[in-house]
Amino acid sequence: MLFRSLMSNDMWLGIAHENVLCLGGGGSGTFNITRSFGIEGDVSGCKMLGLGTDLSGDATTFMLGPRYTYRGMSHWAPWAHALVGGEKITQELLNPAEKEAVDAAAPANTSAFVLHDKYTTHYETTGMAAEFGAGIDWVLNPAVAFRVGDFDYLHSWASESRVHSSDARLTMGVVLRIGSRPEGHDGI
Repeated sequence: MLFRSLMSNDMWLGIAHENVLCLGGGGSGTFNITRSFGIEGDVSGCKMLGLGTDLSGDATTFMLGPRYTYRGMSHWAPWAHALVGGEKITQELLNPAEKEAVDAAAPANTSAFVLHDKYTTHYETTGMAAEFGAGIDWVLNPAVAFRVGDFDYLHSWASESRVHSSDARLTMGVVLRIGSRPEGHDGI
């Protein structure tokens, strides 16, 4: 069986509700079953910005699903995908008053790493997630393409999180095209 696997390394920017910005990156791979249809796997992560004083967080998604790529243009490859999987959200709340008290009571030369859990509260949840989107790649040659744009909508059911249930993502990046070409492949 002939196939072509696509791997991309993307930088992305997502906007969740409550004015939280999520800045991160990720990678995906596609195993093309036919010239146009493939199975895509994607892992992405981001640092949440704008959560407020003393609260930090990050999100990681892991997704799998079908992808359709139209290959009828000479150097452009528009595509769409529908992915399902999960999202893990981690947040940490720092208590400044507790930190001051713990630091004052700690013996000299005590590692900050040892004391950290005494003045922070850790929140973590994982739930189902679905992502739908489309994009376009500019094919430079048979081995490399540039992801000009990818717009996705992500919805997560990670219910215990304080933010990040739905967001829009805009990504761009480099695509490495490795493997054999499918039958009838015209060079892109």
